[in-house]
Amino acid sequence: MTEVLAVLCIAVILLAAFLPVLVQSAQRFRSGEAWEELSRQGMIMDETVYGVLRFSSNTVVLETMITCRDEQNMKTGFRIKNSRVYRILSNGSEQPLTGSQNTISIEDRISVRPYENRPYFSVNGQTIQVAIILYDRSSRQEWPCIMKVVPLSAEWGEEGL
Repeated sequence: MTEVLAVLCIAVILLAAFLPVLVQSAQRFRSGEAWEELSRQGMIMDETVYGVLRFSSNTVVLETMITCRDEQNMKTGFRIKNSRVYRILSNGSEQPLTGSQNTISIEDRISVRPYENRPYFSVNGQTIQVAIILYDRSSRQEWPCIMKVVPLSAEWGEEGL
């Protein structure tokens, strides 16, 4: 009987010693998962926005929307709506570029915010400026998407913004 009690005491002591390690491991796993999702969406958004804007023409920039023509002269652009970035497709529909994978949830875990209270999109001369922060609500991590793009058509003098 004393051997069973001794084994149980040792098991409880070991469990108490390793419980904080297990909890911390689970928290770090969730944090890493959130960081991976933010970085994936941030890189995709950076590449997509830069590529479209670099080859754009007839660009109209508003605080929460950019419309332009792409290299095939099709209408495209980007819009901030419901804390997400949407890509405007040539048929006029919108495709989400950011947001949570889980579409069942009422509120997205990943949303967008303006960077330092700047407008999401702005123009300075011929340079289009993008200032967006991707934010994960569960982990409170952020991924900045800040860029300045001069469209080739403006660089070559074919048009102004």
